[in-house]
Amino acid sequence: YVQSGISDQAIQQVDAGEALAAALGNLAAVRAVTNATVTHDAFPILPMRPGQLEHVFQNLIGNAIKYRRKGESPRIHAGVERVGADWRFALRRTGAFFPRRTIWWFLRRERSVSCRE
Repeated sequence: YVQSGISDQAIQQVDAGEALAAALGNLAAVRAVTNATVTHDAFPILPMRPGQLEHVFQNLIGNAIKYRRKGESPRIHAGVERVGADWRFALRRTGAFFPRRTIWWFLRRERSVSCRE
């Protein structure tokens, strides 16, 4: 479920891959220092407010990098799969204190606009 703050922005078609790329760009310095590796699947285009998914990715990936075992370089994979009419995103982290910890969230209905196609 994504609801990162209240916004007056209109719902638009947002490329989830571009949102991830923007988040990774914002995290470039910390990724370089920690030698973090981030891989990902091909992501869909979804109706949502611009910036929200970028914010979620940045927060979750930043935490996956931050909460790692000292001296280890985290390996993170961002995946997505279709579940009925919804999309399920996941971050899987290895090389961390909690091996293969998975964080799941669903893109769900936001007020009157659905993330369904």
